[in-house]
Amino acid sequence: MPSNPNNWLQMLALGMFAVVAGALDFLHGVHTGRRKWHVLAFILHLCLALLTGSLAVMIVTELGYSIYAAGAAAGGAGFMNVRLFELFEHKARHWKSG
Repeated sequence: MPSNPNNWLQMLALGMFAVVAGALDFLHGVHTGRRKWHVLAFILHLCLALLTGSLAVMIVTELGYSIYAAGAAAGGAGFMNVRLFELFEHKARHWKSG
């Protein structure tokens, strides 16, 4: 396997780690009562997981790490996607008010 994703198919395959992790995060939230089930919210959550996972893959491979580390980063980013954006939003509000 190459050290960098060199086409969109490889990038999409790595992004699937993020989508699966995002699905697990959403379904775990529904199971624990933290979220309510809505199909549109689930689809948007998966799209956001794909976006954050793809960004993680690009960043990790540009830093010189292996494709395997990129897959792990994609999964982690997919699982943490909403929390990462909430953290950025909180920091932006704190910076704006402050």
